[in-house]
Amino acid sequence: MKRYGGLILSLFFLLYFILFVGISMGYSSTARRMPLVVGLPGVLMGLMATTRAIKELKATEETSLSSPAKRQRSFITMALWLFLLILAIGLLGFFLGLPLYTFLFMRKEKEKWMSSLTMAGLSFAILYLLFNLTLHIELYPGLLFMYLFK
Repeated sequence: MKRYGGLILSLFFLLYFILFVGISMGYSSTARRMPLVVGLPGVLMGLMATTRAIKELKATEETSLSSPAKRQRSFITMALWLFLLILAIGLLGFFLGLPLYTFLFMRKEKEKWMSSLTMAGLSFAILYLLFNLTLHIELYPGLLFMYLFK
């Protein structure tokens, strides 16, 4: 019997972020700024996680339950990645922090260089085109750029 927990969780997050983005479309342009900043990358990462879960489900057989130490290490790793995302956005802003985070995360997950660079570039392009050019919304520039280019 195969494990479906990862697939169910990734599908839940994918549907959650799609709903999140869909609901935010009913808001005014100012009010939907933050839900879109969070929701669109969430949809992208949800798609990636769902794809990966499906591939893993097909490729592996069920293994025994992981040890508590392994689960704790996994939790700490997730928390550190979340901290890195917050730090990257705080220092570099959304336009550079999110693509950098996407690239680093994909490389850590042993994705190919080209696909990692492509996804990072796409996340930058989507953020820039959607918020800067289309909606004319200025996203948080990051502490580094606020003080360097003041």
